[in-house]
Amino acid sequence: MTKLGSNFLFLFVFLSFISVGQLYTTTMYNLEDLCKDVISWPGMEVIDVEYSGSANAIGFFKANGSNVLLEEGIILTTGTVLDEEINSMRRGPHGPNDEEMSGIDNGTGGHEVFEFLTEATTYNAAVLQLTFIATDTILPLQYVFGSEEYPTYVCSQFNDVFGILLEGPGYLGKENIALIPGKNIPVSINAVNSGEVGETLNSNASFCSEVDPDWQENVVFYRENGDGSTYPYSVNAGFLQYNGLSNVLSTDAALVIGEEYVLTIAIADVGDGVYDSGLFIRTNTIETAGTRENSQDIKVAVYPNPGNGEFTVLLKGVQNSSYAIIDASGRVIQTGSLFEGQNKIDFMQKEKGVYYLEVSTSTDRFVERIVVN
Repeated sequence: MTKLGSNFLFLFVFLSFISVGQLYTTTMYNLEDLCKDVISWPGMEVIDVEYSGSANAIGFFKANGSNVLLEEGIILTTGTVLDEEINSMRRGPHGPNDEEMSGIDNGTGGHEVFEFLTEATTYNAAVLQLTFIATDTILPLQYVFGSEEYPTYVCSQFNDVFGILLEGPGYLGKENIALIPGKNIPVSINAVNSGEVGETLNSNASFCSEVDPDWQENVVFYRENGDGSTYPYSVNAGFLQYNGLSNVLSTDAALVIGEEYVLTIAIADVGDGVYDSGLFIRTNTIETAGTRENSQDIKVAVYPNPGNGEFTVLLKGVQNSSYAIIDASGRVIQTGSLFEGQNKIDFMQKEKGVYYLEVSTSTDRFVERIVVN
């Protein structure tokens, strides 16, 4: 692993946002400056940054309006974060999803950290390691995983791998905290998918069952995103290039305030270096920090959740705001206004399932996963 220092070895060369539709990505920042000075991490004061991988496989993103459902943060990929066109095929994560099996082999090898996550050979590894001092009792990282290997390689041996590993007081070595909600099982292509076996010759339900015997119930954490030619994914730039995405998931790992920890965020191709995957981690820029995770003044609570569709939203620390309820495909279903105190939202006439409540104030944005049962 290479230490980032004052020589700016990983100074990113593209000096403006690359944009297609709603997703914006950039590699303009020195990574150490980005992680320490440009963005704020919930529950963390970053004191050291290390990175291993292609310089174009990591960057900063803004995704307002896209089906990432995370406003901004860090993106790591097994290919490139840029909207590059090579051999007449677009290679980055930007939408629309109009290419079948898009991706690029960026020529980077595997990494030893994946020995903890998979027995298979890895390629195109991107590994970000942050040493930090805990500033809160939890680490509420929100993330979205996407891959071109959906749905074809579901229940196969070819599963790109990622992990969010935490090491420090209370943890036995490196522990993967990117887990399926309610389970001690890491999120992966074979664990979180549409519930249907892929179409490759070696795909078999047994590969998914080995990961999670109840893998098909995890469909509630998955979003289909087309196959490169399916409408509307292939024409609407709000949909990413990846064929499948997880819902917005959260780590919520326990911390001891004042103690030192090491957070490793890693992603890699498995078996070959072809089809790409990406990991979006939500953070906040320093000038707009003050979200639920970083502010004692503004709080948003939603209850009961899960519920029958009638939700109470408790808003504290802001006079008024707006809200939008978004379905798993990124489509806005309902909008309205909220005021400080208790607010009632009637969503009882909608179908059962997983939705996202986005609350926007003049300075902040909050996303809460809600379930209608």
